[in-house]
Amino acid sequence: MLCGLIARILLFMAAFGISKKWGFGVLLPFGPMFFRMRYPDEVQRARKFQLAALPCIFIYVIISPELLPSTQVGLTRIGPPGKEKYALVAGGNTFSFGGYASEPAPKKEVPLAERRQANVTEFERLRVWSEKLRVRKRDLLNSDEEGALAYNRDAADYNAALDKANDEKFALAGLSN
Repeated sequence: MLCGLIARILLFMAAFGISKKWGFGVLLPFGPMFFRMRYPDEVQRARKFQLAALPCIFIYVIISPELLPSTQVGLTRIGPPGKEKYALVAGGNTFSFGGYASEPAPKKEVPLAERRQANVTEFERLRVWSEKLRVRKRDLLNSDEEGALAYNRDAADYNAALDKANDEKFALAGLSN
């Protein structure tokens, strides 16, 4: 990002060095492109920083965990024996090379005790949330329409989270039998 910022500043300096019209012209859409085409010698210093920014952006995309669906990335073999092909697996998504379809990567099974503890923790969080909603409803004025709408949205979110936690609770009860 720093290389791109430096390149842009050098481009503005070069444009204002030519004229004020070009200085303001590079702020318009396609202005930098036209300036680079018209004065290629003036933008050589900016060009070096622009080219340095490209590998920096590429490296950021490769190592950034926010851009990937999961941190589980790798190659896997798919296809019939003897005719194996490779596929890039990122999280549960599979991108195949060679025409063979593949199943998504298997999800790791969370131990039953951890799932139960997470469910108990979720119900505790929902209990606190329910108490806050109860207090908000008690303090809500009848004339406060925006407050009522916000409360209804929060209550709907709470009910969806409660349904999800109850579904997990019943699923866990079925697994222990």
